[in-house]
Amino acid sequence: MPQNNTKKIGLIVDSLSFGGAEKSAAILSVILENAGYKVVIIAIKPEVSYTFKGELIHLGKAVSNIKCIKQLQKILRFRKTIKANQNTIWIDYRMRNRKAMEFLLHGLVFKNVKLILTVHHYHIDYHIPKGNYFNQLYKKHTMTSVSKSIKERLLKEKNLISTYVPNAVDFEAVSDKANEFSVNEDYIVAVGRLNNAVKQFDVLIEAYAKSVLKTHQIKLFILGDGEDKFSLQKQITDLKLEDDVKLLGFMGNPYPYIKHAKYLVLTSKFEGLPMVILEALNLKTPVVSYDCPSGPSEMIMHGKNGLLIENQNFDALVDAMNDLILNPDKLNHLEKKSHDYLLPYSSKSHLNYWETLFKTL
Repeated sequence: MPQNNTKKIGLIVDSLSFGGAEKSAAILSVILENAGYKVVIIAIKPEVSYTFKGELIHLGKAVSNIKCIKQLQKILRFRKTIKANQNTIWIDYRMRNRKAMEFLLHGLVFKNVKLILTVHHYHIDYHIPKGNYFNQLYKKHTMTSVSKSIKERLLKEKNLISTYVPNAVDFEAVSDKANEFSVNEDYIVAVGRLNNAVKQFDVLIEAYAKSVLKTHQIKLFILGDGEDKFSLQKQITDLKLEDDVKLLGFMGNPYPYIKHAKYLVLTSKFEGLPMVILEALNLKTPVVSYDCPSGPSEMIMHGKNGLLIENQNFDALVDAMNDLILNPDKLNHLEKKSHDYLLPYSSKSHLNYWETLFKTL
């Protein structure tokens, strides 16, 4: 049972699908319900692909097709739901970069509400609208950062104090799902939204083309959907890699593909605290990652559970990808050490982070 006086926790999400923040919220809902809390989830969009627990309230049901009326209906429904759930601590996982919408929400919905604003991305403007007005407004609420680098950036650039609360992974659930089927091919894997401006899958495909992997009959599987799908497919065709690089789309259960991969690659320009790294390490799949801001350096111990590559050093990335194929003993060593650094991201640790924070409100 909860160790603080508040038994009711509300989670505010854009949806329960596709993104890392959304997955983190879904995981927290399960952890809190299992610990005896009553959980209410307010979702802006209807998509659900992650396992969750609690009462789900979708703001977009039965609304007008006229945009301005639809937004007003959502705000009023939002306000009604908040008012109907008194004595609730609300944790906001949304993207909060629309000034007008945030102004309305804080004026009409979040007044006199115990509100925790989470920051899940190193690009902090995704979560904090630009301008001193919002900096001052957010100081009135509690804030959390999923990585130490984000915490430092909020303080340095916005003068905002936040509490470090890293993401959690339900390691047992991930392991169970990873055993639902096998993938009987030799390949490496990458997972994420097909958005080259952030995830840089085009860079990964180019690195694969310059690596020794193709000559060693090792494929590249990319899991995810997004706006750059067609440009990536064209790149694959232009490089004559149709038989070697596969865009497999978004998968509700990507874990068998992660488990059976030689290793996972992350080539992002920036992140928050990418959960796929934790999921891969839990499945004893080593990780090769750019040391991008932020997250990878907090989870990957170079040479112990993966390889941390100088940020955006393309040649070093190719070398690292080759290294683990040409030196199987090194790959085996990384596999054996993959579990050694996961304790801070367990469900138990995550609950402790949040309950410590709840006691301060």
